[in-house]
Amino acid sequence: MAYATRADLYRLGLREGALEGISTDNQDAAIEAASDVADSYLRARYTLPLTSYGDDLKRAVCAIAAWDLVST
Repeated sequence: MAYATRADLYRLGLREGALEGISTDNQDAAIEAASDVADSYLRARYTLPLTSYGDDLKRAVCAIAAWDLVST
């Protein structure tokens, strides 16, 4: 389960246009991978999948996904 959307990437992680030239498939994959990283930390404390979460988790996932997208 992804904790963020492509729209969240721009709202919480990157300036508009920062991912020009990077396909939406790659953006979605980065969000999924970042969500998996978050799950690896969360599963030690919470039952997954989470049913509710806030912008703090979305922002963390967006930061991980943005870093992966712009650093590769």
